[in-house]
Amino acid sequence: MKRRSFFKNSLVEGVDTLAGVNLPLGREALGKANTPFIMKFSPDFGMFAMVAEKASEYQIRWGHDNGFYAWECTFLKGRSLEEQNKISNTLQELGTEFGQFVGTMDFKQVTFAGRDESIRDNVLKEVRDSVEVAKRMNAKFIQNVLGMADPRLPWDFQLANATELLKRIAEIYEPHGLVMVMETMNHK
Repeated sequence: MKRRSFFKNSLVEGVDTLAGVNLPLGREALGKANTPFIMKFSPDFGMFAMVAEKASEYQIRWGHDNGFYAWECTFLKGRSLEEQNKISNTLQELGTEFGQFVGTMDFKQVTFAGRDESIRDNVLKEVRDSVEVAKRMNAKFIQNVLGMADPRLPWDFQLANATELLKRIAEIYEPHGLVMVMETMNHK
């Protein structure tokens, strides 16, 4: 599927909707993609909720039928083990690649920028847990959100703290061939 035709069709449908033209919507009306995207786009759950059934495996199937051969789930770790297995089985059945999920994220306390050992130990526990999720999902990319900055510390110290923790995380990920994807520290 070419981006240009995808966006053109989306624009036409949007204009028709605004103009009050009644077009049949849903999985049946959209049909299957004539050709898949050349590049792998990885949607997240909920993006196709209006055209696919609500269950995750149906959204994956609808996406696959429409040219999306990659998938991601930001909050995958919050889903039950049963749900993760259903998602993984559906992806593998369709030959769809799993993109990334979040391994650790906390905006309530200073995680990477600070020096509180109990908080840093919790980050490392979350990272170890995310390795098991990655194995289950056949995933290669895990996103780690560095979280809040610490206004009490100079920026250079915060970067040094974050770098030291990232090195420890790399030691956990490297033996499994995982790629760490990062978001920067939030200055708020």
